[in-house]
Amino acid sequence: MSRRLTGVAVLMLLVLGLGACSSSKDYSGTKDNSGTKDNSGTGAAKSTAGGGAKGTAVAIKNFAFSPNPLQAKVGEPITVMNQDSTAHTVTADDQSFDTGNLDGGASKTIKPAAAGTFKYHCNIHNYMTGTLTVS
Repeated sequence: MSRRLTGVAVLMLLVLGLGACSSSKDYSGTKDNSGTKDNSGTGAAKSTAGGGAKGTAVAIKNFAFSPNPLQAKVGEPITVMNQDSTAHTVTADDQSFDTGNLDGGASKTIKPAAAGTFKYHCNIHNYMTGTLTVS
């Protein structure tokens, strides 16, 4: 197996292991099984717009989110990997998802529960912003 494939395999094992041990925070007091919540009170889908890279992972590196923007499907797990040496968060501006603090090297999986375009930021470094479009 090539060195790159071995690295990917190790990363996936770490992601799966960390995901099994992680907990999710919910600031509204209402938690659903997807790890995300709908704050609209209507359950209606938000409007979709934009484009971006399709994928199931967001990397945090050099105080930036990549890819940005990201496209995903409703319910599709998105792994957030912090490749910096300092803690970061991935927090939706509307509070529909929040990874909580991710220390350097840590990862967490979020699952968008509704379609829409979601702006997000790092709670620790507010200048770090991104967009997730879910269909």
